[in-house]
Amino acid sequence: MNVFLITAPFQVLNAVEAIHHFNFENNKLIILLIGLFNKSQYEGIIDKHHWQTVKYVTFYNCITKRSINYDFGAVRPINIYERTLELYLTFYQFIKRRRIDRLAESVGLVDNLILGSYRSDYDLHFRHFANRVNCKDIYVIDVGTNTLDFQRKSDDLNKSTKSDEFDGKNTFNRFKKRIRKNFIDWDDIGKKRVKFFTCYDCDESEQDQVIKNNYKYLKSSMQSCSISDDVMFLGESSVDDGLLSFDVYLEYLSRIKTYFGESDLVYVPHPRESEKYVQIIRESLRFKIERFNVPIEYALLAGGRRPRCLASFFSSALQNCSVIFGESLIIKSFRLREDHLLKGKDMVDRIYSHFASKKSGNIEVIFDY
Repeated sequence: MNVFLITAPFQVLNAVEAIHHFNFENNKLIILLIGLFNKSQYEGIIDKHHWQTVKYVTFYNCITKRSINYDFGAVRPINIYERTLELYLTFYQFIKRRRIDRLAESVGLVDNLILGSYRSDYDLHFRHFANRVNCKDIYVIDVGTNTLDFQRKSDDLNKSTKSDEFDGKNTFNRFKKRIRKNFIDWDDIGKKRVKFFTCYDCDESEQDQVIKNNYKYLKSSMQSCSISDDVMFLGESSVDDGLLSFDVYLEYLSRIKTYFGESDLVYVPHPRESEKYVQIIRESLRFKIERFNVPIEYALLAGGRRPRCLASFFSSALQNCSVIFGESLIIKSFRLREDHLLKGKDMVDRIYSHFASKKSGNIEVIFDY
């Protein structure tokens, strides 16, 4: 049996590619509902003949953005509010840990475990799940441009991110540490070897194997369609994620509109993009707004009409569509200036460098606009 654990609709497409590439049979799909996508967005692209079972598991991240900024392992609570918040976060983590533990127990013996993430710095429930499942091989499928950070350094293989705050000779502290280890913290130790099934050109390491995903199955289902004169611009969650101020983001979009001249520009909001920002973009720049209930890659494949150009800043869909559509679709990536970025400069530079290197295919990086 092969078990797939994912958290985004686009990963369903990658999972199906893995099924056909590796000739997997007897496949079980587990979808963690984290609050970003609903069941209907998955059901629109799930073909039941690929799956023996499909299971949805509620895994909502109901913690506020403000509370995420608290690291009580590094800085202890200083008042009653912070102490209460710490207790709430601990209990919430206990619930999530128990849910993943029970899920791992329910799958039994697994031939291949296919994960939607395997990072060592967040989404640690994927590593925990892998450590609780008896499986032969672990595969990791693309989760967007974060794939470029997937390949782990050798010193990360057996390193845990958990704090040593409870170390010491004190009996009570040792008891607390044991409780956290057994019931609360994630077991985030990495396996000695995993296999990456990715559309990105990544260097293979001694620890990990890289297998290229060429979207052969998706390409085989591509239908001929008419090409419109529209330019489709994929919005990003850069403002919501704190990478850019909204004023700067809006200025970039204004310049991009000028760049394309008389072409009709269709703006496709990112799933995490705030509706208030989308409304301002619609009203101030007169963009046509279009939303899809399926991944844009699937929408362009299944639709009877495609834009003449697909554009964005550094959306992972540019890479995916470059592999899927090749020279039949013009793809442009508009570079953000480093001094405009509030954080994530190294990450963004790494993505643009990958696009510009032509390893990504036919993505044209636009520097001056």
